[in-house]
Amino acid sequence: MALAGPWSRHWGLGNSWLGVDLGTQQLRESLEFCGHVDRDTEYHTQETLYWINDIFSEEMCCALCDGDPSCGAWTFGKAKNVSGMSKHCNLLKLHKGENPIKYKRPGMVSGIRHTEIRKHGIVAELLSKDTGNTNHVSNVTNTTCPGKVNITGLRELSVRSALWYKPKMQGNPVQVPDGNWGVFPQYNSRAYFSDSCVEGEVNSEMYAALKLLGTTIQYTVDLSGLGCGCNAQFHLVTMRYNSDASQCGDYCCGAAQVKQCGVSCPTISLQDANQYAWSTSVHLSNDADGKSVGYGGGSEKPGRRHWSDAEYGPQAKCIDTTWPFRVSVSFNEKFAGMLDRIEVTLSQEDRHDCTLKESITEYNFKKESGLAEFSRILEKGVTPMLSYSGGEDMTWLDGVGADGKGPCVRDVPKMCPQSVKFYDFEVTRHEVAPKVSGDILLNALGVIHADQERHAMDERKDRLHNITHMEAGISTDCVDDCAPMKIEATDGEYVEDRQGNEEWEIVATEVQVRATPSFRGIVLGLLPQGVVLFGQRSGDWIKLTFDRGYVAILRKEEYSTSFFLERRVVSYEKLTEGNCVGAGLFPINGNLACKAAAFALGYFDRTINTYDGTGRPEGCYVKDGQLWIGDRGNKGNGAMHGAEPICGSMAYPTSTTTTTTTTTSTKLVTTSTSTKSTTTTTTWDFPSFFCVTLMRADGHELEILKKQLFRRTGVFACEEYAIYSDHSSPQQVGVAPDGSEIRSVVIPPITQQINNLQGGSPCVGTQTMLNVWDMVHKDGRYKRHQWVLKVDPTAVFLPDRLKDKVKKQSDLAERSGFFVTTCERFNTIAPSLEVFSVHALSKFYRRNQWQCTVDQIQQFPCEESFMTQCMDVLGAKRLTGLHLAGDPHCEAAPCTDDKRALFTNHFQDPAEWFKCFNEAIH
Repeated sequence: MALAGPWSRHWGLGNSWLGVDLGTQQLRESLEFCGHVDRDTEYHTQETLYWINDIFSEEMCCALCDGDPSCGAWTFGKAKNVSGMSKHCNLLKLHKGENPIKYKRPGMVSGIRHTEIRKHGIVAELLSKDTGNTNHVSNVTNTTCPGKVNITGLRELSVRSALWYKPKMQGNPVQVPDGNWGVFPQYNSRAYFSDSCVEGEVNSEMYAALKLLGTTIQYTVDLSGLGCGCNAQFHLVTMRYNSDASQCGDYCCGAAQVKQCGVSCPTISLQDANQYAWSTSVHLSNDADGKSVGYGGGSEKPGRRHWSDAEYGPQAKCIDTTWPFRVSVSFNEKFAGMLDRIEVTLSQEDRHDCTLKESITEYNFKKESGLAEFSRILEKGVTPMLSYSGGEDMTWLDGVGADGKGPCVRDVPKMCPQSVKFYDFEVTRHEVAPKVSGDILLNALGVIHADQERHAMDERKDRLHNITHMEAGISTDCVDDCAPMKIEATDGEYVEDRQGNEEWEIVATEVQVRATPSFRGIVLGLLPQGVVLFGQRSGDWIKLTFDRGYVAILRKEEYSTSFFLERRVVSYEKLTEGNCVGAGLFPINGNLACKAAAFALGYFDRTINTYDGTGRPEGCYVKDGQLWIGDRGNKGNGAMHGAEPICGSMAYPTSTTTTTTTTTSTKLVTTSTSTKSTTTTTTWDFPSFFCVTLMRADGHELEILKKQLFRRTGVFACEEYAIYSDHSSPQQVGVAPDGSEIRSVVIPPITQQINNLQGGSPCVGTQTMLNVWDMVHKDGRYKRHQWVLKVDPTAVFLPDRLKDKVKKQSDLAERSGFFVTTCERFNTIAPSLEVFSVHALSKFYRRNQWQCTVDQIQQFPCEESFMTQCMDVLGAKRLTGLHLAGDPHCEAAPCTDDKRALFTNHFQDPAEWFKCFNEAIH
């Protein structure tokens, strides 16, 4: 039977369309390219084409057959560790009217190829034998400076052509058409955008350094004819700052240049592409794999599958690569100076209405935050580099992959056309949020409500999209992927580590456990907010793994969607030495969490033994292959006496409460049978602190705060504290020692400014922080203490050291106004640490903060500068020379400086924070 549909592909280089768009997802799913297969069956035919070794799946074998017009059937050895069979793919020819002979053989999988060719490469190779086409001239005189190109929205730049494509191989010419509207690299050529170009001269300073943070770069590319094994590249590299001339003699560097010119450097690949495959990727130095999005590639593992061949490729429904199309890559900022994501969009408006869009939102390499590094690189400047080449080993770009869903079964670079075209370059800068002017109340009241409504709506849409597109949860159908994963640690020891485990946290006040996945099902019980569930997703429900019943993820109604559960992804690790907190992780104290963690690490015994006594690790641990839970007396203990703790990357509640359905309450509360009323008086050390911190809910700050909570340091070491966040709903930080939940207080979205008084560093806008100070005033707890502090959420803060510094003034703090100029360099308040006596802050409220606003908010858009001037206006006394903060914008200091109370370097992840914290306390 002939298959037809939008997934069908044309024959190699031709433009014929072999199918018609049937337009139904149901039909597409029923006609996967492998079609019907016979398991535990081996096919024999009159003629065998060839055997191929190192094939990793039946889908991959099927795809190889799919791409060869001579292949009619295939047989794959799926069984493991069987000589002559495992990972072998046998391609068979079927003569007219012939049917394969079927033999029963365990471990073999066989199938018959469909009549259409949907995979590519072999047809092109057959055509190349007929034509003898090499098509690549390599001895043409190469002009170093072929011309200039205009970048709309930027300026005109020179194009510099590489004399050497790689050592001992001269580069082919790069053409620049009249009118400076494009760049056409020839096969085996490379071009750089430069501020200037002089024939015969080369130095790194001549290369352009385009500052692209907060911009979008657009261009048009024509990939028609670029088949399997061809690669048209557009990369952004740091050549301007490369001091190594490289083996090519022109300071060329890049993620892949180690194999060519010998120098690696951070690279943003806007594209590696041909007409069948597309990759947009990022790479730090020496990270050849990087993080990529797009379609195509793969060998032992699948490559990029964000799009499909139905959406991208010749005759595809969104981007038909036989025609030119537009590429847009945006470098969006989370706030000034910090890259939030890299977003690529492919469009072809003159032919199709749909676009292809994907984003890189996170990337780490060797515990280094890639996006943080690229923030600095894009702000400093990058050099555009265009190149065009090919090879027979391009499976990373266009291979079929183990899932068989990639486009190319063979790379045929000798059929690559002579050149590729890039043109119509444009750079647009993103709009900067307007500065606030006038009375803060008049501005805020007019925009906060609408802004919060939009923010909440966007959040609901994002959460609905994430929930409805996520993969299933923990599966008990364990096959090959259940064994512990070994990852080599920096000290050469091996640890058991399992990443990417899916769990579900209850975010509603309470949820119902039902007997069936239906809101009409029998209610088995109730679970409170904060409990973490383990189970497998079934539609919009979770089937519990360790208990009977189902819990709903969400409920869709006509005009709204209610969310009950929130997905979280956790990594587990079994430690052979030290404790969980020392490894930057959290102990696991609950039975269900212990079972799930052990199962993910490959321990299948679900019986939890309880050890009542000391001398064992805290929480969940493994001893002699069995699972144990230590009691409270072992808090803080690590690996000992052959017992090895299992830790998680996220915190868990210490207990799970289930209430029966007989209750009529809609909120779980703790009750007591005693009617005696008592009065509790709390006595704190002198002096005492009320600490405030402001975090951005979307980002790394929440995770760093969670780490501080579990170490009981930072603001959590203050006598009392308050946490504020810019999310539309409170954020759960963790659990206090008394068992109560610690959640943030919601404020309007945080505004970001640039502090020109402190070296151009980013700062929190005055309007935002005034909202926070107003909330502190309404809270009122600050009045119980001698000092009120505002602390950066990512800083390492040691309150006890500060107490020693301000103890002398603390007797006067309640009746005299003091504030500390924590930024010694500029004699102002530092953004990372603000210290006010309670009297100074009360004076601020009593005299009304708006008095300061009218005259100074425009002059001092950054809150710390505003507060410095406002305190002066209100007559508060400055405390100087205390040298409290190790802040690179004010007075840098290493984390080992035992005289400092705070260290900050805008830590981007908990690992960086923990490293500094460890150095500070030791």
